[in-house]
Amino acid sequence: MILAASFVAILSIKKYQITNLESLGSSWWKYFASSLIFLVIFIINEVLHLTLRKICAYEMYSTLSAFNTAVASRLSTSMWVNSCLMLVIANYLVHGQEMKNKIDKQGGLIYDVLFVLLGSVFITPLSRFVQIDHIYRYFVKRNIRNQGVLSKMTQQEANFWFEKPGMDLANHYAIYNNLVMMAVFFMSIFPLALFLALLGVVFIYLVDKFLLLRVYSMPRAKSAEIVYSLLHYSDFIMITFGLSQMIFDKILLDTVSVYSWIIMIIALTNYLFGFHYLIMNLTNKRRKLFFQNNSEYEKERVKFLNEYDRANPVTQGAALINFLKYLQGKDSQNARNVEQFFSEFSSKMMYGEALHLEPRSNSNELGIPGQA
Repeated sequence: MILAASFVAILSIKKYQITNLESLGSSWWKYFASSLIFLVIFIINEVLHLTLRKICAYEMYSTLSAFNTAVASRLSTSMWVNSCLMLVIANYLVHGQEMKNKIDKQGGLIYDVLFVLLGSVFITPLSRFVQIDHIYRYFVKRNIRNQGVLSKMTQQEANFWFEKPGMDLANHYAIYNNLVMMAVFFMSIFPLALFLALLGVVFIYLVDKFLLLRVYSMPRAKSAEIVYSLLHYSDFIMITFGLSQMIFDKILLDTVSVYSWIIMIIALTNYLFGFHYLIMNLTNKRRKLFFQNNSEYEKERVKFLNEYDRANPVTQGAALINFLKYLQGKDSQNARNVEQFFSEFSSKMMYGEALHLEPRSNSNELGIPGQA
């Protein structure tokens, strides 16, 4: 239903553009329709993001990595359909058999592709600075501050609203995938798409780096499952390339060339069976574990950002004391820092005062390097 609404909106804009193309003349309004098409695609992509997260949440995945993997793969495919296929079909229905003669003319497909790519490169990353949930969180915090001591909110609820927003890893992966697939899909008729995609990847990386360091909270630990799953999803990009060759061969040449069929067959074979799996089976080789660490848990525990018992509100207090004692036994510097923490905590609690630890540069609150 969401993609159908996007298609109807894009088709209506294209029909209005073609109908009024002569009257628009050389004014900048002739580019407004292509800009409006990107706006529709951008809004629908955001709706798809929220909808797919809700759907995947009801499926109740066992791990956060599995949930993010499901959202990222489905969202990548949906965004590609919305950004590429809907655009091509709408242009074909409007222009008909004349599409091959008007594909690079004003009101043609290439103009729409240019504006959609430019929007995906610049507008989509910058839109993360102005997100609805961030704005809503700001007004909730403002309301809590205004209530002051009269607020009946619990400490746990206050912590939730005042902590920094987290990074949506699935949406970030989907935006990268969609940009690459758009470039691959349209590069046969618009070679500049590859350069724009490269520029977009660099710009998105810079925006993500700023948000991760200055705006977002520290991401929760995830396994390598999402990486391997999305590496396999990259095989689907070959299918988008083969499909684009067949579509534009049919539009521009009225027939699908043998080379396009060969590309599509190779892409489907690689996606369904995987050449790398075939090579591993033929050579009797297996992929080694990406992370292979035979160390004991107690030795590596100091490197973990969190643990289950320390994250669980029921066992958090006792687990924190246990973890501090564990750090105390690691080395003499840790022991002195932990002793200082316990002494300050005891003295402050004795007189009913709030505990405030002085921050230390390049260390955590306990002064232990490498701990968050």
